Amino acid sequence: MRHFDRAALFAEACLEFGVLILNEETSSLIEAIFLEYARYLHSLGNLTAMEHYCHKAGGKGQQLLRDVQMENAQLQEKTAGEGSGDGGADQEGDADTSEGVEEGLL
Repeated sequence: MRHFDRAALFAEACLEFGVLILNEETSSLIEAIFLEYARYLHSLGNLTAMEHYCHKAGGKGQQLLRDVQMENAQLQEKTAGEGSGDGGADQEGDADTSEGVEEGLL
């Protein structure tokens, strides 16, 4: 089984309390744990925590963070392009309807 969530929290606690020291021997393991946990958090949609663990994962974590940010930017551009069509007409119609309701109540 893959328990990167538990491994990441355990490694972070060990680093915090000085039980585990980040050096050449341990850095690749710890960075791999943090990187996999960041990927897991991304799959869950927890982008804030994913960013935190990407920063702890070293260079590969920074690359993952850039990839996710680029993916989000492309998704926003695509969504903005689709929304510029008939979206404005629907919003105006909703505003007219809400004004009519408000006038009826007053």
